[in-house]
This record gives sequence, C-alpha cells and structure tokens, in this order.
Amino acid sequence: WAREQITKANRQAAALRVEARKAKEKLEAYQKEQELLTKTKEERLNLELAESRQMFAEMEKRAKIVEKRTLIVAQASSVDFRDPMDAVSLVDPAELSDDLVIAELEVEQQIANIAAKKPYLLKERPKEPKINVGGPVANPAPENQPPMPKFTDANKLQQMRDEAASYLSKGKTVEAVRAFEKAYQIENNRGG
Repeated sequence: WAREQITKANRQAAALRVEARKAKEKLEAYQKEQELLTKTKEERLNLELAESRQMFAEMEKRAKIVEKRTLIVAQASSVDFRDPMDAVSLVDPAELSDDLVIAELEVEQQIANIAAKKPYLLKERPKEPKINVGGPVANPAPENQPPMPKFTDANKLQQMRDEAASYLSKGKTVEAVRAFEKAYQIENNRGG
C-alpha cells in the first residue's frame, strides 16, 4: 500500500512538474510578448516623433516663405507697384536669405531693380496739372466749399504700413499680410 501511495505521489509530482514547466513557458512567452509590445510602442512613438519633427520643419519652411513673400509685397507696395503680387512672381522667395533683416535688404534691392527695368509695373505718377488759361473749369468746386483733396487720409496708409511692419517684426505674419492688404486697399481706393 505504501508503494502505491509513493507511485501515486510520484505521478502527481511529475504531472505538477509538467504543469509548472508549461506555466513557466507560458509566463516566458507572455513576458516576451509584452516586451515586443513595449518595443513596438516605443518604435511607434519614435516614428510619430520623427513625423512630427518633419511636419514642424515643413511648417517652419512654409512660414519663412510666407514671411519673405510678405516682405516682397510690402516693398512692392511702398514703391507703388500697380499690383504688388506681381513682384512675388518676379522675386523668388527661396533665393532670399533666411535672416529676415538681410532678406529685407535683398528685397529692397531687387524691387528697385525691377521698378527701374519694368516701369510699366508701377502706378502712373500724376502729371503736372494743366493750367486752364481762360475758359470754364471742368469740375468746379461747389460754392463756399474747397475741392476735396484726392488723398484724404495719407496718414492712414502710413499707419497701416507701420502696423504691418510691426507685426512682421514680431513674427505675426498673418496679421502683417492683413495690414499690408489694408494699406494696399487704402492706397488703391484713394486713387494714388
């Protein structure tokens, strides 16, 4: 009877050892799987980080191009281009320095060269007024009221340009473009 008990206990012990080995193998497999999942998460996070950095670099590059285009439009407006956006097609922002101070000087020089070579891009300058010697005046001013000057708010235009330059120096490109557009509209609406 004792022998049977010993044999039975040995069988149970062997079965428990087999179960323990299987459990240990399962545990090791689970740990490996968790390790792989962890590595996969790290790899995924590293990939997302790399993509984010690349997207940031692209956005930074685009922002610099927008800033340079704004410089071009602003300078073209100050030189009285008919359409300052024409200057953007004639001056390549990619060729300008990344340093905005240097880029501004480069833009001034290039716009001056374009204005000298292509004066038809500029607004016409008012010609000397023809003095009417005798005869009726074409558009007389109403009685007791002086004629309205053509430019009623020259300070507003300069104020908008200054505001745009201020935004640009603070890195607020969108606001700078809006201010330049307002200045351009004021300039065109006043007949200058």
